[in-house]
Amino acid sequence: MLVKIAIILHDDSEKAMAASKRLETAVQNGEMLSVDLISEELKAMSNKSRSISITEDYWHRFVSSVRETKINFETRYLFDVVHSKEILRLGLDREFPDITSVLEKAVETDGLVLQLPIEEKE
Repeated sequence: MLVKIAIILHDDSEKAMAASKRLETAVQNGEMLSVDLISEELKAMSNKSRSISITEDYWHRFVSSVRETKINFETRYLFDVVHSKEILRLGLDREFPDITSVLEKAVETDGLVLQLPIEEKE
């Protein structure tokens, strides 16, 4: 399994936030067809800008590093600019330069950052 880290442009922010909420509900309710459809919708929104795919283990190491300082850090499907700035202030750019560069670009463009598990073939 990989995790796609991608910028969703500001113009798609409202649609992405609504889709993210629908995705969380579908996951909680075990509605796998809806999960797949909404995930595809979010991926399509993220195809307009920068993205990276990282291993699930690397993502978990990043999250653990963030939680060393921000104990209550929650990993939702989307990070807004405020959350991206908070993460960037932790100084993780040397250990996780690829992830932090996406966060930096999202802050510059007032975009959201999507973090979404994907199959390795994608």
